[in-house]
Amino acid sequence: MALASWSADDPQLCERAVEEAFRRSPDRTALFFALVLRRQDRKESAVRWLRHYLLAQDPTALGREFAVILESIAQGAFGLVGRDLLDRTLAGWRAQLMDSAETQAKQVQRWRDEIDTLRAPSAQAEFPRLSQVSPQWPQLDAALGAARGHQALLNKYRALLNREFEPSERIEDAVDDILDRLVKEYDNEELPLRRDLAFNQAVVEHDGDVLAARGAADADAASYEQTLDYLTVQTTAALNPQAIGTSPATQRLAVVACQEWFQHAQAGATRDYRLAVPQDVQAHFDTTHSVGAQTFRLPPWTGSFTQPLAALEQSLGAHWDRHMQPFIDALAYPTLKKAAPLIAVVAGILLIFGQVSIGFAFTAAAITAAVWGLILLNRKQSADRLQDQARQALDRAKTDSLHQLRGSAAELTDWNERFRAADLVDAECRALITSLSTADGGASPFEGRTVRREEPTA
Repeated sequence: MALASWSADDPQLCERAVEEAFRRSPDRTALFFALVLRRQDRKESAVRWLRHYLLAQDPTALGREFAVILESIAQGAFGLVGRDLLDRTLAGWRAQLMDSAETQAKQVQRWRDEIDTLRAPSAQAEFPRLSQVSPQWPQLDAALGAARGHQALLNKYRALLNREFEPSERIEDAVDDILDRLVKEYDNEELPLRRDLAFNQAVVEHDGDVLAARGAADADAASYEQTLDYLTVQTTAALNPQAIGTSPATQRLAVVACQEWFQHAQAGATRDYRLAVPQDVQAHFDTTHSVGAQTFRLPPWTGSFTQPLAALEQSLGAHWDRHMQPFIDALAYPTLKKAAPLIAVVAGILLIFGQVSIGFAFTAAAITAAVWGLILLNRKQSADRLQDQARQALDRAKTDSLHQLRGSAAELTDWNERFRAADLVDAECRALITSLSTADGGASPFEGRTVRREEPTA
């Protein structure tokens, strides 16, 4: 309404419309008119509106529309005078907020969360034996994943910084794009829905891992607050520009502005995973095997890979022998114990029936001994077969344990090589982040441009 009445040369209606717009949203109104006037090449008026907007801002609680200011800087929308005003104002805000250690720590933590999302997935498939027998595998896996994250970080931010952006050929088009972002930015009432949408997108990105998705969404929760401090606006523009509606060009400038926090976060993440690498990697065997109706449980055995492999194999083999032989021996059939009742029964038959008929006594004793003895023989043969089965099964289990031990030792060697290779990329990451301190955002192609006025037609 204000623009329509302005173009119609109706100052009273224009004034009323501006007052109503200010009543509803003074921040957006000032910013809107600053951009509109800049589009019309009324630089002085545009800068006055811009100054009015900036003076009304609290750097600790900026509205979400402030992202448009960052976009304007990236596009050079306000020319040299406006850029100088923005530089001085934002530098003062930054100095004010940087005095707060807590505020800085929050930005470093958000960058740390970003780095953590770039960790490589579990390498368990690469080290199947080591992951099975070593109690330290979770620490090894986490350290390798973090180290491999260096390459993902390098690829992501090198591509962002090296990307060539093609600005609009006319400043009018650039300002129009910024105005579109301002008027199309969703209202605060939509923020809960945007949070839910961000979580659902994170679930998809993490292949259905709800816990990982929740962690990623929580780490970026600040992007969906109604008000943000200036440092958080910068960080959000760098890490999640879609959340506040800024362009990739603005994202690149924001990453450069966040160099200090990025550097601290990357150094801290590298330090932590290096310190978390276990110095004593062990192998642990504690297995259970079924032999018939019996169950053999190998008592726990733990050995350290700091010892020679031959010594570990000898120790594990002796541990198996020491515990499986008594188990096998216990499966033997107690022939003498079971034969004692038979001898007693045969002797009783001979004593009792021998007084009546010696021939009958011998016949009865022989039949009893034969039947009973056959039963004992069958049971002994069954026990012998069970012993053989147990011996073979446990020998195989012992051999398998030794193979797992050797395989784990070999995989640990491979792990060390791959970890060192991944960790070396840290130097390239540090060099890239350090280079941000000298990076030049580049002068805007519009700083010296003016709006072309159409010649009146005859």
